[in-house]
Amino acid sequence: MLLLLVCLCSAFTPANELRKGVMIVEFDHLKAENGIVEVSLYNDGSTFLEAGHASFKKRQKVVDGKVRIVFDNIPYGDYAAVSYHDINENKEVDRNFVGIPKEPVAVSRLTKKRYSKPQFNDAKIDFNQPQMLVKMVFVKY
Repeated sequence: MLLLLVCLCSAFTPANELRKGVMIVEFDHLKAENGIVEVSLYNDGSTFLEAGHASFKKRQKVVDGKVRIVFDNIPYGDYAAVSYHDINENKEVDRNFVGIPKEPVAVSRLTKKRYSKPQFNDAKIDFNQPQMLVKMVFVKY
């Protein structure tokens, strides 16, 4: 009887509710040992990098030149992670007069300077396991 009840409950639960995990985003060897790192996860290429459209966002203080941000209960799917090191803790990416970031920035799967806007497909991560570690690298322009 209990087995039948469990089967019936799972039949009416959406598949995405059963398939969630933990994504851990790590940064090592930060050049500045102060400030805060913000990570935004996007799961929609049409709104990638648009303000206010991140699916998940967290900020964490830098400790000993390292940051580890844990996103719990993330539904499986494609995500692109975007981050910046908010050295002066003003909650925004400081930019120069032409819009180039003055603070270090990072995009998942991209480890070198780019002089064009990154695309979702270049940065996407196939998140499909109970726990995934994503190591990111900051670049300074």
